[in-house]
Amino acid sequence: MLNDLFIVLRWFFRAFQLLLVLLILALVYLSCNRTDSFHIKYAQLAEVASQPRPMHQQGSQHASRTDGNTTSRTEGFGFMLHHIRAGQGGILAYRKFDPGRGLTIEDENYTKLTVWLPDGLPATPMTVALTPQSRIQAIYSQGGSAWPENDCTISLTQGRLQITPDGNQFDVAYQGNVALQPDVGPECDELSTLQLTFTTSPLSFSELTPWLGRPGADLYNETYR
Repeated sequence: MLNDLFIVLRWFFRAFQLLLVLLILALVYLSCNRTDSFHIKYAQLAEVASQPRPMHQQGSQHASRTDGNTTSRTEGFGFMLHHIRAGQGGILAYRKFDPGRGLTIEDENYTKLTVWLPDGLPATPMTVALTPQSRIQAIYSQGGSAWPENDCTISLTQGRLQITPDGNQFDVAYQGNVALQPDVGPECDELSTLQLTFTTSPLSFSELTPWLGRPGADLYNETYR
């Protein structure tokens, strides 16, 4: 009888150890940054026609929460300039979601870069010096996922953009100073230079999500992954 009890306790202890390991692995996974980088042919920024040099846009009203989870959609936040639609040219895009610390709430952050190439995706390597007169548009956003009213969105009009085709992928690198406008959001306060490198994979329009570039019914679907 006592021996049976020891066997049960031993198996219980092993199960507890396994559960603890799984919990630690889950916390590690949830605390890791998650990135998406992709390219789409025959695509452009949804706002390119009406606003060719978009800068920071703050929502006309703060996002409201009705039950702790549901939010009302508010037009005009800067990160909405990353919406993608079918059109002329090609899109290169980078998205990063930082889930913050595992036991802290509402400390998640997002980073988004969307580059529109009006002449399409290149077949050979290209290097472009971005200026306010460039036909190529590069939109960058960063901010706290839970606080969209503090979004920082800017048009990159300084720096060097390198694009290198590699099979069905593109290696992309951007480095340059950031030209801030007086009305940019508080999330831009520490932003003076920017350097990003990423490799894209092909994506179809049917695979676009609100996080990647499709307008979402809930604005937090665009700041959370």
